[in-house]
Amino acid sequence: MQTLRQYEALLTHLKSCGATLAGIRPEMLIETEDFTRLARSYARQIEHREVTIVEADRMRGWIALDNDPPAREKRERLAQAAWRATLMQTIKIFVLNRVTPAKSSRKESSLPKESSETQKTTTKPRQSNNGLGGSNVFSVSEQVLLTWLTRHARRVFGDDYPRVENFGSDLRDGVVFYAVVVSHWPAVQDLFAHKMTFPKKETGQSTPGLTEQQCVSNACVVLEALAFARQPYADADVSSGSFVITNASSAERVLFTLFLHQVLPQLTPKTTIAFPCRLGRTTSKDVSLQNPSGVGVTYCASLEGPESAISQFSLEQSVIKIGGKGEAAVRVRCSPTIARAETTDSEDLGRTTTTKKKTGGDSNHERETLGEGLQAEEPPRIPTARCFLVLTSSKEGASSGSSA
Repeated sequence: MQTLRQYEALLTHLKSCGATLAGIRPEMLIETEDFTRLARSYARQIEHREVTIVEADRMRGWIALDNDPPAREKRERLAQAAWRATLMQTIKIFVLNRVTPAKSSRKESSLPKESSETQKTTTKPRQSNNGLGGSNVFSVSEQVLLTWLTRHARRVFGDDYPRVENFGSDLRDGVVFYAVVVSHWPAVQDLFAHKMTFPKKETGQSTPGLTEQQCVSNACVVLEALAFARQPYADADVSSGSFVITNASSAERVLFTLFLHQVLPQLTPKTTIAFPCRLGRTTSKDVSLQNPSGVGVTYCASLEGPESAISQFSLEQSVIKIGGKGEAAVRVRCSPTIARAETTDSEDLGRTTTTKKKTGGDSNHERETLGEGLQAEEPPRIPTARCFLVLTSSKEGASSGSSA
């Protein structure tokens, strides 16, 4: 069959690229109706003695999987496992292998610096994660992800937080994933920290684990935080944390970690725009926008975040149209209502989202996100509100789908 030959060529190509698919056969990947036709074709070849004895024995094994309903159910389970392994290996060789120490270091350099308050509480030097080097269990990319998780967990919980050593029990309770989200967008801590359950250390004992219900609740909070940040995990509902994190396999947690490693840096502000003003006075600043293409672009801006942040920042207009090769500006107004006489950094309480859509022409679907921190200042007091202005550009062709 032509379909069988195509799957055989696919598996051969993946194996040549480094995929570990020795136990996968093309017969496992075809659909049920095609498999029934294939079994009948094998039976005819055996009946007419068109194949060797060795080939006939191999074909009888596949024919036996189509004899009765229990055999067909077994074949369905084999097909699901085969497709899962094929997709995981495809992601590993074409996506996961792109995660390198150099690229991870560039992403970390864009993170905002720790506040002076956090630096005061940090008394121990940062522990090295070199213990994962030369592992015969994890690949280099997987070691980079584990180190990345450890770094952000210690950024939120302190340098004494244990190192993340695997994608199994260390990630089951969702606490590390929550820390990674908070490290990239601190506003999540104010909005969702009260919903989380954190393990408590007891004297002379290791950190006790959480119950099944608490782990599932934490996982749902992580998915809810991602959805709030407009970075949802595929089509997963916020109530499906048990399947995505708690009861997921190690391979599925690697996939979820890879997703976070790719999307969370978009929440990191590229620069900070300060608003030096006094309480009760309004200050305006313009954020310049440029359209390098020759097609008109429309920006749709909106404020997101807690009411405390929205009440202090506002946009003069929500729709900005820019012609080809043109320029425009988004005017942001700041009217601070709260300030404190401290030297610590302000907290992240919200963000502004701007969506850019192409108004003409056909092009491939693209998306780009840029972030700018908006910080109100009242010398010599430090404000308590800080917004993120996120500029999200999406180019849509005539037949393209919705923005990813």
